[in-house]
Amino acid sequence: LAAVAVFDASLPPFNAPNDGGGDATVGGQAAVNAAAATGNGEVWLPGKFKLTAPLTLPAGFQGSIAVSGPAGASEIFVAAKMEAPFFFDLSAGPSGGASNVANVSNVTFTSIGGATAVAAVEISYAKIPSSESQPGPSVHNLTIIGGGFVNGVILRNAWHARVASIYGYGNAPTYDSTPGLPGTGAMVLFTG
Repeated sequence: LAAVAVFDASLPPFNAPNDGGGDATVGGQAAVNAAAATGNGEVWLPGKFKLTAPLTLPAGFQGSIAVSGPAGASEIFVAAKMEAPFFFDLSAGPSGGASNVANVSNVTFTSIGGATAVAAVEISYAKIPSSESQPGPSVHNLTIIGGGFVNGVILRNAWHARVASIYGYGNAPTYDSTPGLPGTGAMVLFTG
């Protein structure tokens, strides 16, 4: 297996503020672009990052990308209305998305200032027959806090997806029947 190149969004040349105060969108997107350019990269998010726009994959992306942080110490603050702070469309790559993969783990999402998002994470693949083999996304150890999210995670056409440990707190979308209690399984929506 090829080595994974790791790009810390808080360090040069990206310099995304990781104190939760400054806007980290430009630096975060630059780190995603750098990781995507390697074809097998990981974006590392140590600290608190405020986003005012989604982090997205470059057009024509082909390969594997991961976004993660230290367990319990990586937070995304959603500060504007958006589809999803991590909005990864793998359906338009040269292979039609069939050989591409995106993984997200160990991140807490919180909406601030009345900001809303359709989901914390959205990953879309090309629509191909379910019987066809393709790598699937891995989404695990995510926490979604507050009522600013319609869904926790949206996976479109994501055959062979691996999803585990998605939690919702404080009116976040959840499968729990008792509102206001810590959720164990924030809403994961599969479409396609």
